[in-house]
Amino acid sequence: MSAVKTGKSIESIAYKKAGVLLVLSDGEKLNLTPDSFTEMPLYEGKSLSEKEYAKLVSLSQSDVYYAYALKLCLSDTKTVAEVRKKLEAKGASKEVARSILSRLKEAGFLNDALYAKVYASDIASLRCYGKKRVLYELRKRGISDTILSKLSFPSEEEKDKADRYAAILNKKASKVPNSKKRMKMIEGLMERGFDEDIAREAVNDVATTNDPEEERNALTRDYFALKIRYERKYDGYELRERILSALIRKGYRYDDIKELEEDNGNDD
Repeated sequence: MSAVKTGKSIESIAYKKAGVLLVLSDGEKLNLTPDSFTEMPLYEGKSLSEKEYAKLVSLSQSDVYYAYALKLCLSDTKTVAEVRKKLEAKGASKEVARSILSRLKEAGFLNDALYAKVYASDIASLRCYGKKRVLYELRKRGISDTILSKLSFPSEEEKDKADRYAAILNKKASKVPNSKKRMKMIEGLMERGFDEDIAREAVNDVATTNDPEEERNALTRDYFALKIRYERKYDGYELRERILSALIRKGYRYDDIKELEEDNGNDD
């Protein structure tokens, strides 16, 4: 079957900067890289068998996908899974994608182990990501558990990242009531991927207590803002309970709220 002629022949061969352009007798054009061009003897006037034509088409398509994948790798560091997904979305078959990924790995443009190592050290340090967040992000990018199991997360580095992020949270929580501030910071650190014991230690080392007078002023502002809002629909006992519940949810202490109510003549 391979010797069956297609009726197609090579009309011309043009050597371009980006590769080699074949123009067939029916006007079809196939672009090949220099490497692909040397896969078989090709010359002007050559008649193509079905097998030869199919191989040229496959090489031409593969070269287009390879150029696309190479551009992806050069523009930004990618994982094997990310490039595979983009290739298949572009229309490459699984076989073609597998071949291209192999070429990219051999050429050093794809290296999941190195990607994971750099992400777990440099990127995680810049973004203050804890171990759990690092592993989550890498799994999302298709890094295998085999590679992830070889990553190390020294406790002193985890603590350093946690301290730096705790300092950020401490500033953000400058208006959060003291009774809720530390727990809110711990929750923020755990959401960032840190273990609870490291999060608590970082908060104990970094968290500061908000000024009591400023907290009292904040409580007063929130109290009257809620009072104005709820007075439109409620009064009496229900009004006081609604305000109390809202302030407690914000983190204010029950005793401080009741004291404020008494000072403003709103106690029972």
